[in-house]
Order: sequence, then C-alpha cells, then structure tokens
Amino acid sequence: MAETLADDLPLLIEDLQYCNLHQRGFMTLAVSQDSATATWHYVDAILTKAGKVVNTRSYEIKA
Repeated sequence: MAETLADDLPLLIEDLQYCNLHQRGFMTLAVSQDSATATWHYVDAILTKAGKVVNTRSYEIKA
C-alpha cells in the first residue's frame, strides 16, 4: 500500500518530484553555488548494523 501511495502522491501534489514511503535509508545533501543535490541511500536492514545500501536515487536543482 505504501508503494502505491508513493506512486500516486506526485499526481496530487504538483511540486512533489519524488516520494518513497516503503523503503528505509538516509539522505545526503551536497550544496554548491550552482546547485543542490539530494541523494537517497536505501538500505536492506534498519534494525542491525550489518545493513547495506542497496539502491540510490538523486535529484538535483540548479541555481
């Protein structure tokens, strides 16, 4: 259900470019004078220190 909702939210919220409600991880943000880039790092486990990044997705905004 979370994956379906994440797919539909950008249709309802015009400015929303990306939504993921079913995977867990963390985001890093790189900011420069010319752009800002957010990269989401999805992990395979959140309840153990042995979790590994299994996927990433980035979004960049230019100044």
